[in-house]
Amino acid sequence: MESQLERIEAALGSMSLLGPRALAAYLGKPTPDFPNASEKEVAELIDLLLADDPNHPARLRFSGLIREWDNLKDPDWGAGTLRNTEERRKLIHEFLKTDSPLIVRIDSVIPFYRLEEPLIIAEAHKDWYDPKTGLHDYYWQTYKAYLKEKKQWRGRSLMGLDNDTRAILECLSNPESVEAYASRDW
Repeated sequence: MESQLERIEAALGSMSLLGPRALAAYLGKPTPDFPNASEKEVAELIDLLLADDPNHPARLRFSGLIREWDNLKDPDWGAGTLRNTEERRKLIHEFLKTDSPLIVRIDSVIPFYRLEEPLIIAEAHKDWYDPKTGLHDYYWQTYKAYLKEKKQWRGRSLMGLDNDTRAILECLSNPESVEAYASRDW
C-alpha cells in the first residue's frame, strides 16, 4: 500500500504543478523512477483515489486537487473557462482523459459545486495574486487541513471559504507595490 500511495503522490504532485493531465497515464508512470504499472494496478490506484472512506489519504489528495482546479482563477490550461463552472469541470475531465463511467464515479465522490463570485468594484485593478499550491500557501493549506480534520468541516464549506478568501486576496493591493490602492465590495 505504501508504494501505491507513493505512486499516487508522485502522479498528483506533478499534476498539481502542471494542471490536470491524463490520469491513467500519470498513475501508470508518474516519473522515470517508477516502473510501468499494469492496467490492473492503475485501476486499483483509481479505486484508492475514489475510496469509500472519505478520509483515505489518496481520496483526500485527489479531491483536494480536483476542487483546487475547479477553483483556480485563470489557470494556463483553463482555456478561458470561469472557475467553479460546469465548463471548467468538463475541461478538467477532458485533460484527465476520463471516460464516461469514470466521470460519473469522480463526480459522485467529488461533486461539483457552483460557487458565485463576489462582486468587487475597483477603478483600476492589477492582478497580482497567483497562488501555487504547495509552494507559497503552506499556512493556508495547513489551516484548511486543520478545519477539515480537527473541526470536521465539510468539503463544500471548505471550498466556499477557500473561494471567498482567494477572491478577497485577489482584490487587495500587492503588498510589495509602492502604489496606493483601494477597492470596495458592493
